[in-house]
Amino acid sequence: MVFKKNKVKLNDVTIRASAILLFTCLLFSSCTEDQKPGDAAQTASQENDDRFISEKREQDAQFLVKAASIHLEEMKLGLLAQQLGKLDDVKALGLKVEVDHTTLIDSLKVLSSNKQVSIPAEITHDSQEVYDKMNAVQLTDFDKLFSDTMVKNHELAIDLFERAANGAYDPEIREWAQGQLLVLRVLLEQSKTCLLKSNMFIPEI
Repeated sequence: MVFKKNKVKLNDVTIRASAILLFTCLLFSSCTEDQKPGDAAQTASQENDDRFISEKREQDAQFLVKAASIHLEEMKLGLLAQQLGKLDDVKALGLKVEVDHTTLIDSLKVLSSNKQVSIPAEITHDSQEVYDKMNAVQLTDFDKLFSDTMVKNHELAIDLFERAANGAYDPEIREWAQGQLLVLRVLLEQSKTCLLKSNMFIPEI
């Protein structure tokens, strides 16, 4: 009789231990699935945070990280527009976006190296989602979506660069940001023109 009781107790302990182990495994698995690996911009930002003690220098570094992310996204979208665009204006805009942002990021690489600031070399996860969405859209809708995206992106970029041109701590970063604004404004106006034309464009059925 005593043996049976001990056996029952042993089985209870085993069942409870197994249940706890199973719950722990499920919890760990769930947490692991929710964690996404950081993208290149997040990695660069973390490196800069570890490198700089001054909050002002960290803010300057964060601006350069954001600027690099913008240029990388526009370069990739510009190339896509040359491949999928139907209107000649959209293809031309795609080429100009790719070329201009390539030139801008080349100058950024020199500046960031001089300032010992890490910047991303690849597009962010968010930028990849934008690219994938645009790459999957019906060809008849591409021109409008691309032009609209270029207008919004360059409006945001201009706002970011204007704030840096006026408020960055490092005078060389302020000067660099100011120098890029002219190119960004030209791209914005060309994007608006393409959006108007794409809205009026009636694709052949």
